[in-house]
Amino acid sequence: MPDSSQTESGMETSEIKDRKSLEAWLEDKPPEWAQAIAARIALRVAPVGLSVAALPEERLAREHRHTLCLLTFRASFISAV
Repeated sequence: MPDSSQTESGMETSEIKDRKSLEAWLEDKPPEWAQAIAARIALRVAPVGLSVAALPEERLAREHRHTLCLLTFRASFISAV
């Protein structure tokens, strides 16, 4: 049985450089692994989205801030499902 950092073909986690290589690495992993990675990515981006939403109204209109906050939280929650 391969190490959890390798696929059956022997691909190492250090070889993951883009979406295509991530998909190849996840090929023989349980679906929960992809869900966990998606949730982690969404949560890592959340502070950036929320910091932009905190800009003053002169730089970012209120409706855009609300939309950005909602989209940030939506992405975080959807990725965990």
